Amino acid sequence: MMLNKEQMAAQKETEAAERENRLVALNSHKCETKKNSVEIPQYWKKKIKPNEKSKLWNKLVSSAKSDPVATDAYGEYRKGLFLYGCTMVQVEVCENELWRLTIKSENPIGLPMIQAIRDKYIPDAFLMAMLFQDRAERFGSNMVQLYQLPNNVDSEVADDQNKEAKNDK
Repeated sequence: MMLNKEQMAAQKETEAAERENRLVALNSHKCETKKNSVEIPQYWKKKIKPNEKSKLWNKLVSSAKSDPVATDAYGEYRKGLFLYGCTMVQVEVCENELWRLTIKSENPIGLPMIQAIRDKYIPDAFLMAMLFQDRAERFGSNMVQLYQLPNNVDSEVADDQNKEAKNDK
């Protein structure tokens, strides 16, 4: 059956909308959310079912219900395991009180996704860095780790400038 131009254009628009909806579902961080409840993005709805016997589900619930470790003008931040888009996010505070963010996915992780996850799970004032290991130890494009760098750089620079000013006198 031959389609006229209008029908072909409508079919193309429908196909484009379906492709866009699939991509949004794959990468979307939008999900049903309530305070202190587990957020399940569309991507994970078929993969993860609420089950009290599941270790993964128990980790997600305990993380969502945990007390905030830090707060700022943008929100509250917790340690634990979370789901975001098509990724699993692990937030940890190490022995030296510096934060580490691990992002794992079945799909390659791009910079916009890394930035969005960093903004959601790490306080704004923290300076975070992504380190690249040597080729043999690299995780691949499906895992990314961000590490907090100490933020006292500004005070150290000010101290150095004060010392220089005193030496010049």
